[in-house]
Amino acid sequence: MTRQLWAIFRALAHIKAPRSLRVRLALWNVLILLLTLLLLGAVVYTVVSYNLQSSLDKRLLTQGEKLQGTTRIWLLTGHPINRDLFEQLAQGMQQDEFSSDDLYIKLFDVNTGKPLQYSPNLQQVRIHYTQEDFEAAVHGQTLWATYHDRAGNAVRIVTMPVLNLDHHPIAVAQIGRSLDGVHQVEVLLALVLCLGGVCALLIAYAMSFVLTSREVRPLSLLSAQMRTLSVGGLGVRLEPKGQMREVQLLTEAFNQMSQRLEASFTLQRNFVADVSHELRTPLTALRGQVAVLLMNPDLDSEVGRDVRQIHAELIRLSHLVSNLLEMARVDVGIMPHVAVESAQRVELDLLLVEIARQARFLSQQVTVELGQLQQVWVRGERDLLKQMLLNIVDNALVYTPSGGHVRLEVTEIEDIPLDVQDQQNGCQRQWAMICVTDTGPGIAPSDMPHIFERHYRAGSTRSRGKLGAGIGLSLARLFAQAHQGEITVASEIKKGSCFRIWLPFSHESSETSHLREERIDGTATGICTEGSENIEERNCDRRA
Repeated sequence: MTRQLWAIFRALAHIKAPRSLRVRLALWNVLILLLTLLLLGAVVYTVVSYNLQSSLDKRLLTQGEKLQGTTRIWLLTGHPINRDLFEQLAQGMQQDEFSSDDLYIKLFDVNTGKPLQYSPNLQQVRIHYTQEDFEAAVHGQTLWATYHDRAGNAVRIVTMPVLNLDHHPIAVAQIGRSLDGVHQVEVLLALVLCLGGVCALLIAYAMSFVLTSREVRPLSLLSAQMRTLSVGGLGVRLEPKGQMREVQLLTEAFNQMSQRLEASFTLQRNFVADVSHELRTPLTALRGQVAVLLMNPDLDSEVGRDVRQIHAELIRLSHLVSNLLEMARVDVGIMPHVAVESAQRVELDLLLVEIARQARFLSQQVTVELGQLQQVWVRGERDLLKQMLLNIVDNALVYTPSGGHVRLEVTEIEDIPLDVQDQQNGCQRQWAMICVTDTGPGIAPSDMPHIFERHYRAGSTRSRGKLGAGIGLSLARLFAQAHQGEITVASEIKKGSCFRIWLPFSHESSETSHLREERIDGTATGICTEGSENIEERNCDRRA
């Protein structure tokens, strides 16, 4: 029994603990109940077996006392000690001693040890006394013994003397009874204890699981609230009333943490927004002054190179400040949105020429090329589209090593990826596809799912010492989605990456002159003029 319990404990020790608190609490309750039932079952089984054995021994001893009483009465009535006395003492049913449910009696001669009489229920004798037991009984002792046969049957025997009136033994009696009945009761008891224990364990597990689920429900709600916690939802507070003391303390701690996080994020957003807003004005002024310096034809070549480098860094810094300010607006819940009434028709080929011209100042070691530029229009906000393209082009320049090139293209297309089509519900039939292709090291498969996450920068960028806020691609996707579009990426290690921007196509009006007048009247007059000049240049060498 001890080995079996030890084997159970070792098996339980190798079972992997479940991660659910409810299941673990329920299993602990079941384990405690199991140990209790095992201890209680062992006690009950031992007590019942002992009582059955004691009851049988008392019955055998009582039968021996009856034999002695019958002998005493026989002798007091003047009857001699003869065969009739022994026949009267050995009365019973005829059965085998290992299968009989009744008592059997065997009488032996005290002088010779030969059998005098058997009970009628004994058809055969398979147990014989030992010489030691016989001599002890002759000397007045009462002996107990249990015998087993090869089949496992057991019999309980008491050996005792039969005395005359002078207390001298006249015979040795063996009184026995089969233990089959006792063993059947023990087996039935063990079966009842096992089945009852299993049922009790199942019921205990079910009730424990239900009760623990009810008790840990506040923890589940608190966990769900913490999983859904975001920057925009830090103002959520949980009500700690009506809960257990431990859950109340945990809820109060969560509320305090949420309050501190909200205050910290608020200070951070305000700081970023204020600093970004304050930096835009001096940066614009500096860019204007540097642009004026670059227009001076008498500028020394070495000084001009330094001024152009300053101009490129000012452009990059202005771009970073614009991104930070836009991200601060996103943090407070002001998502990029293109109003229908304020949307304008944006000519993407001219916009790409302008981006390529501006990107020339961002990196002198990387060549920015213009590929196929179809005259494609989209409806939206030109500033957002320009910032989106600058973010993607700047990302391509960061990843492309010296001597590489970045290629810009825009085409009209009808066959678009299924995921983009599903997001737009298949309503748009014609799309403008902008491709930004670089010759960088490519994007690792482990980085691919995260490149549009905020503040994420791939390992290759960090290893090359490039600095960035990690928000450019995140904002670019938000700007594309604000125009009902999407951005997809295809990349191959050591061969480069291709960012494709999908925007709904807007058909060109037949009144081209009217479109030109709208652009001249708007704020983009200088940009369009520069773009027209660059289109003529790209017809010669297709390079900005």
